[in-house]
Amino acid sequence: MSLLVPVILSLAFVVLLYVAASFSALETALFVLRKKGPPAEGVPGVRGRAQHAPEIKDPLSALPEVLLLGSFCNLVLATIGLWLVLGPLRGLGGNPWVSGLSLFGTGFVVVEFLPNALALRSPTRTLRRTLPLFLAVRGFCRPVTRHLRQFSEGLATFFAPKKVKPRHNLLPEEVETLIDMREEQGALGTDEAALLRAVIDLDGLTVRDAMTPRVDLLLMPHDAGEMEALNTLESSRQRFVPVYDEKQDAIAYLVDVQRWKLAGRPHWSTLTVEPTFVPKTILLVEAWRQHLPAEDSAAVVVDEYGGFEGLLTREKFVEMLLSKAAPAPGNTVGIQPIGPDRYLVQGHTRLEEVERELGITLPPSESVDTVAGLVMNRFGYPPKPGEQLTLEQVVIKVKRTSRARILQLELQVLETTEEDGGGKGS
Repeated sequence: MSLLVPVILSLAFVVLLYVAASFSALETALFVLRKKGPPAEGVPGVRGRAQHAPEIKDPLSALPEVLLLGSFCNLVLATIGLWLVLGPLRGLGGNPWVSGLSLFGTGFVVVEFLPNALALRSPTRTLRRTLPLFLAVRGFCRPVTRHLRQFSEGLATFFAPKKVKPRHNLLPEEVETLIDMREEQGALGTDEAALLRAVIDLDGLTVRDAMTPRVDLLLMPHDAGEMEALNTLESSRQRFVPVYDEKQDAIAYLVDVQRWKLAGRPHWSTLTVEPTFVPKTILLVEAWRQHLPAEDSAAVVVDEYGGFEGLLTREKFVEMLLSKAAPAPGNTVGIQPIGPDRYLVQGHTRLEEVERELGITLPPSESVDTVAGLVMNRFGYPPKPGEQLTLEQVVIKVKRTSRARILQLELQVLETTEEDGGGKGS
């Protein structure tokens, strides 16, 4: 037997041990983080590099791929190990039972025991270190896992008794139809029906609808001096101050300003919390359920490239729910009527919300999604209070600004004739 073959297989066995251990640790870390979120005590060990974690939008959805890779590695490991025990090791005079127990016992400790213990101790750090390897090969395994999942779900549906088969949830349109029927029958009042419809609409909201945008947050560098940190925390209007590492997109910590003040304003590093990163496209209700477990928890919202978009807290979430489900009469989130066809609009209000509430059509824009962004694009520079511009159906006047940011605008809807294409009629 050529010496090259045992050497190559031995090296492959060692490499597969590392790969299998990585996927075993990643599997445990995903389960832990899904149930209780990353630890919040102590000084976080996760820097800005942890922002790559949002590439897995739902940890549970990645588990089939992780399990498949782990099972495949274990199968190959067992095959190579069996060949080594019955071939080269036996040829060297080793007892197959002793060699097998030693080899597979070592494999169990390296692949299962140690990785799972480390993942339970520090799930976020484990996720950060094992995720690159998973992302490097997930494109290869994803088509296989998708077909395997469909096959297994089909088998489960086929063999499950009819009594235990899951019932399909009603679609939002079906629920709205039931509300309309109950309202027509007199079982629901007008206000009650409107409230139920508003609650249904919450299901389509994403974290972008409730987050505090980056431009409204005070950011602090991780190496900030004592006076700089003190001034930043004292002047913050938000509960949390993000602390960035190296660049402002690399959020490393969050400082709870409320806890910091109640604790007597100690050094900020003693009260840092480890951020949870969520993609901006995740549903708001899902973010609440999975990433905001405690009253003082917060989630860093990032875009598809890992760029810092804003901050989502439970307080903002509750504020959004209340304002959507039970808005004040004549008032919508970010939009306040001040006269006939005149409104005060907050700069961070979404364009589609302005169009829906005011019954107008704004010029399309691919690069912005807020009314402040649209106005900034049209001016080409940060406008000052009092400057205004006229679009097709509305006159927009800048009311309040801060540090080259538009905070509030006044919108006057113009009267249009039927020939102009609708809008508000004269």
